[in-house]
Amino acid sequence: FVTGQAFDPVFAGDAGSDLLDFNASYVYRLLPETYTEVHEPALYAVLDLDGTWETNGDLEMFLAPGILWEAQRAALEFSVGFPIARSVEHRPRGEWRVNFGVRLLF
Repeated sequence: FVTGQAFDPVFAGDAGSDLLDFNASYVYRLLPETYTEVHEPALYAVLDLDGTWETNGDLEMFLAPGILWEAQRAALEFSVGFPIARSVEHRPRGEWRVNFGVRLLF
């Protein structure tokens, strides 16, 4: 829930309206084709759907194809998002986005 309001909003949630951030992902393993008893690094193709909806009616959704590399103790992910739905009136619209992530596995 948003409790303040920026004078000149730039990001979702800055305009003073409550924000719902939603994400979904589909992952397809490329390598190795099958798992064995020995843990090997794995490479995945990823398709993410990232979006924001604000109570002022602003909606923005991005489709982001990418890759995920998973080792024994960490994983790295990278994707580039392109807009598939935009209805934004209270802040600037995003043209594209780059997502980069690091996961620690334990």
